[in-house]
Amino acid sequence: MAYSSLSSYDLDPTSFIAGTEQKLSFFIYTSASIAMGLNDKDCTWEMARFGSSDTILTKTAIVPGDPVNMMVVTLESSETASLSGKYIQQPVITSGSSQYRPSQGVIQIYAQIS
Repeated sequence: MAYSSLSSYDLDPTSFIAGTEQKLSFFIYTSASIAMGLNDKDCTWEMARFGSSDTILTKTAIVPGDPVNMMVVTLESSETASLSGKYIQQPVITSGSSQYRPSQGVIQIYAQIS
């Protein structure tokens, strides 16, 4: 199966207050717009500061199995409590030696008011 990567910000922007638990769901499709079965794939999620390629948070995704192309990532409150600013997120699908990054999007994290 041929994988391709997108360079545009095609995920809806996400924003939340630092220190709140967030559940992010992704529906993964091949470059031919066919639902990709994820049960036999390693699914992760990465976040980096906007403008940087250095990952600051990586999470293993849960693949519930129905629908077959859905992966879910939960950000625990402790993982974002000290963060604020603009970030980029990318779901990452790995199968063997191939890696597929189907989309990316902006996350805005607002600091908690003390």
